[in-house]
Amino acid sequence: MKGQKGNRLVCPQNDYVVIDTETTGVNIYTSEIIELAALKVVNGEVVDTFQSLVKPDNPIPLEVTYINDITNEMVKDAPKLDSVLCDYLDFLGDSVLVGHNINIFDLNILNNASLNLYGHVLSNDFVDTMYLARCCIHGQESYTLSSIADYLRVQVKFKHRALDDCITTYKCYECYEKMKHMELKNYFTDSNSKKGPRWRNKFER
Repeated sequence: MKGQKGNRLVCPQNDYVVIDTETTGVNIYTSEIIELAALKVVNGEVVDTFQSLVKPDNPIPLEVTYINDITNEMVKDAPKLDSVLCDYLDFLGDSVLVGHNINIFDLNILNNASLNLYGHVLSNDFVDTMYLARCCIHGQESYTLSSIADYLRVQVKFKHRALDDCITTYKCYECYEKMKHMELKNYFTDSNSKKGPRWRNKFER
């Protein structure tokens, strides 16, 4: 049975799993997974992590290596997707999933792989932090994870490695929730600072 994709949530979550994938491209139908990572969060605190490189069937393009620093040499002894995806899905369990642009990219990549290997898709409900950023933060030219992290003054260790992006997403998500509760009206506006967060009530829709 194929199953049905979960619901997108905007309500605060205390328990969830942050996910991220690195792939050989941006086409959700042809790109291969080369890294899987996740952070398990309970009561707002990280309690466990998952990270694994994945050996693709085809060589990693040089332009992809330039972005995420994952080389063919690094993945030559890594497990194939069919031997690591099951462990990854077990780690996710039935948790709410949190990630940046996961509704458009990561969930589709994972669902395509899961359909191909196991015949079903992830039914986990999820929070897409790119959707939250677009709804809540005004005037951004870019809504990439690194741009939002810079806007929220979240320190980024490394960009475009799956576990580091999970950590950055977790820190940004915690910022969203802290700021969201600063006002009883459920939105926050710093009108005295051009760099300060500006929130819209659309968050509650």
